[in-house]
Amino acid sequence: MVTKLKSALRIPRQQLLLAVRAAVFASSLWLLADREFSTFQLAAFIIIGAVLYFTPVFQTLLIFPSFLALMIIAPIAMSVFGPQVDYPLLLAAFFGLLFYLILGIKQVVFVSRIKLHHALHLALLYGISILFFAAPGADWFVARSLALGLLVYMLVRELFLFQGMPLGARLKLLSAVVAFLFVEAVWALGLLPIGFINAAGALLIFGFTLEQLLLLTVRGGITRRSLMLELATFVVLLVAILRFSTWSLP
Repeated sequence: MVTKLKSALRIPRQQLLLAVRAAVFASSLWLLADREFSTFQLAAFIIIGAVLYFTPVFQTLLIFPSFLALMIIAPIAMSVFGPQVDYPLLLAAFFGLLFYLILGIKQVVFVSRIKLHHALHLALLYGISILFFAAPGADWFVARSLALGLLVYMLVRELFLFQGMPLGARLKLLSAVVAFLFVEAVWALGLLPIGFINAAGALLIFGFTLEQLLLLTVRGGITRRSLMLELATFVVLLVAILRFSTWSLP
């Protein structure tokens, strides 16, 4: 009984320590809320993030793709949107929350790790999509598409592992299929003049539906009813996004 009580009290203390780490991460990120931040500021942010993540060295590879994605999109988002928003600290706090989830999942602090990881996965996919569509013009489009595909592949592979899919060629193949279709959807949505936020939302719905269908297929739980339900939900949400989008033809 005493052992269980000590274990129960240890969890809130661990969560508090992780919250402090996330606050340090968000503070270092907040300093990048400028289009012309220095190389020193970026290097300091990377070093701080790496130290906070890799200490302690426990299950570092398990959720490393999510950490890598966050370390890429967070400074870019602060550079692009930080000067445009009234309260850039709130944007930094949002990424700090994602970092808190990463640390908690990595150190097995949360009880519902699988559900929280799925929420983290979707948030990172949405962030990646927004940054991709918000990039001005078609500069480095092919290079950005390849980087996007690689990052999505790593995130999807991580998601499938968390969902209990065994390691092997099948896991790599399904992850590659999702990444390829994700990039194809990016190219298709890029042709629609609906704004980067709505385009990112449509892309997230597509990626989520595709992942759900593959997970149901692998688990052997897909039926005609579940298939029709997933597709119907996808169509309804997609139509809603397109319906309420502001179409601005060039």
